[in-house]
Amino acid sequence: MTQDELEQLLRYWQVVLELRDWTVEVKLVHHYKMGPTHDGENEINDEQMWANISVGVRGEYDDAWHLESEEKTLVHELLHCHLNTV
Repeated sequence: MTQDELEQLLRYWQVVLELRDWTVEVKLVHHYKMGPTHDGENEINDEQMWANISVGVRGEYDDAWHLESEEKTLVHELLHCHLNTV
């Protein structure tokens, strides 16, 4: 997956998940820049409605922790935007 493809998915899922009012940035990153069991990370400010999401490159690890697709990881991280306000 490319960065452009990930950004297209972000725009699609923001509409589906009703996060159009949020400012969300997403970047494709190498797993060694995240925690050892993380496929994604999210920095959220629910008051200002923004999020910075990092999605790990699939296939860099060959273990059970890193089997999700970049799209599933993106959706998972976007759901935190809703859940963070609960």
